[in-house]
Amino acid sequence: MKKIDVDLLEMLNDDDIKLIIAETKLDMMLSPFKQNSKTYAKYMSRLGRLDSKSKMVKVNLPGIVYELYNKGDLNMRKMLSNQAQFLKNVIVKILTEYETEKLTPESFWDIDSTRCVAILSDIENMDSNNRIDIDLFFLQLKLNAVDISENQKNEIKRIWNEQKEKEAALKIVEDSYKNKIKILKKDYEAKISLAEQTISNLKVKIKKQEISFEDLTNKLEVQKEDNRQNEKQIKELLTKLEFSCKQLEEKEKEMSDIEKELGELKRKNESRRLELEHAWQKKVEDDNKKLIEKKEQLIGKNKIIQMQIDSLLDDRSKAEEQLKQIKECIFAAEEQLTILKNDIDNYSSERENILSSVSQNSASVQSSGLNLYIEPGMCDIQREVCEKYSQYIMAVETNMDNVGCKISSGVLDNIFNAAVDVGLIPLLCGFGARKAAMALIAARYGEMPTIISIPSGYNDVAILSREIDKAKTTVIIKIGRESCRERV
Repeated sequence: MKKIDVDLLEMLNDDDIKLIIAETKLDMMLSPFKQNSKTYAKYMSRLGRLDSKSKMVKVNLPGIVYELYNKGDLNMRKMLSNQAQFLKNVIVKILTEYETEKLTPESFWDIDSTRCVAILSDIENMDSNNRIDIDLFFLQLKLNAVDISENQKNEIKRIWNEQKEKEAALKIVEDSYKNKIKILKKDYEAKISLAEQTISNLKVKIKKQEISFEDLTNKLEVQKEDNRQNEKQIKELLTKLEFSCKQLEEKEKEMSDIEKELGELKRKNESRRLELEHAWQKKVEDDNKKLIEKKEQLIGKNKIIQMQIDSLLDDRSKAEEQLKQIKECIFAAEEQLTILKNDIDNYSSERENILSSVSQNSASVQSSGLNLYIEPGMCDIQREVCEKYSQYIMAVETNMDNVGCKISSGVLDNIFNAAVDVGLIPLLCGFGARKAAMALIAARYGEMPTIISIPSGYNDVAILSREIDKAKTTVIIKIGRESCRERV
């Protein structure tokens, strides 16, 4: 079985399908019903005799085919697919035979409406079998994957209909004058024929009189009167003949005047046609100017877009470089993390020793009079969530610049984030460590952290732990002082 061109059918709407059905011969549509009478038994009563000349078939068959097509009937879809393919090939063949210029369906993508109508008129006049149906023409273009806009379709239809109306009006005028000329010619021919018949009869009569002239010599006197009467009749007939000739001359003059009127009408039509062509040419030139301006605008926009693309490519290169640095930092952080894990194990054992030592010497620590210095933080600050990682990096860089930190933010914040993400406590040492810590915390957590300053020699871990638990902020900075250095 031949495969149905489903893609060709799927690209069509209901109006297109109805137009294809209208262009399909009744015998072709009746074929599936004749071959599968049992399958379509319920439609037979509406079709009667399966004869293309039947009135029931002419009235009901197109609607039944459309109904079955919408129900997905394979026979109907195959038949309409074949008809659609036929219509698709017909327009290609006609355009191939067009000798004025090389045309394909794609030639009508952005064709000028006036030129399109001119081409269709040439095709229609090229062969009497080429009957142009403008809606069918649009469908055939669509079947060849050329779907022009509705505005252009309407414009082509309007110009086509105006041209057809003008041609019809001109044909009516020409037919009217042709009929008048035909009637006048027939009347003149009848009158000339009558005059010629009369002359012929007179000639016969004269000849008879000449033949009997010698025999009637003796009766000349008697026949003089008859001859005078005959001459009188001849004169009357000649007078009538002259009158008929004058009438014929007048009619010929009238015909000449009619021909002049026709020439004047053709001249006016030609003048009007030239005016219309000039108007359309001017409109085409204006449209071309607009298209050129629009093209220049698009070229300018393309240049701007290309500049933006180049900028994005530069940003991408920078981002890739930053990503490379981040990967290097992560690798360094992973090495640092391994070291920190080993330090944690050592710290845990040292912490247990310190706690046992603190519990034994708590009395002496309290008597020492050393106190913690606590600066409460703020967590009710209005926060703004960074939607992109680049926004977070920009916030870190801004904060670090504000506190005067000259270390690259791409290194410091990566180490800080890596330590926090694996559950470790970052340790910052050196002058300005507190400002750097607050800048990093503000960017990551959006708060001012609680700061606990631990004096030298302080060892009351229980109080320190309680103060940490009492803090309202997520992050706490613990500061220990050794001479002029700052450890956070």
